[in-house]
Amino acid sequence: MQSWLDIAGSFVIGTFILLIIINVNLFTSSSAAENLYTNISQENLVATASVIEHDLYKAGFRVSGEKIALADSTELKFYCDIDNNGTRDSIHYSLGDLSQMTSTFNPNDRILYRSWNNESPKPSSVVVDFKLVYHDSLGAVINYSSLNNTSFRNKIKTISASLSIQSAEPIDGFYQGAEWQKNIIPKNL
Repeated sequence: MQSWLDIAGSFVIGTFILLIIINVNLFTSSSAAENLYTNISQENLVATASVIEHDLYKAGFRVSGEKIALADSTELKFYCDIDNNGTRDSIHYSLGDLSQMTSTFNPNDRILYRSWNNESPKPSSVVVDFKLVYHDSLGAVINYSSLNNTSFRNKIKTISASLSIQSAEPIDGFYQGAEWQKNIIPKNL
């Protein structure tokens, strides 16, 4: 009878140890996936932010007359000589609709478009949020409704850009992500 109790006790203890090992394994897998998706989001964010930052610093470079053609919370079109060849170029950023991204699990994914010289917009990155805020020379925020007027767009001296990117798939119900925000003061505005 004692041997049956020893076997049953060993079975119970072995089951607990096996469950602990499985739980540790699942936690390790979840942590590895979380780290992977966070790193991918951060790499995408750095690449996208570098292009945006480079472009915005060039706003108005070697351009006379109108330097900003369109300014809104999620859309910006400006003129500059981006490739330094002596001709005026236009750069246009715009944020796509939520309905355009049905191929990812993340319901907040949107396409950030970038077009150069009025060519058809090309996807720059998949983002969750892209927001622009404009400031005058005193640092005061310029109201979006007044930016329909060229004279108010000419008052823009600082562009605050923020960008959020998340993973396409959730880990334990959460999307891993990264955010970037910067105040950019183009020298030529």
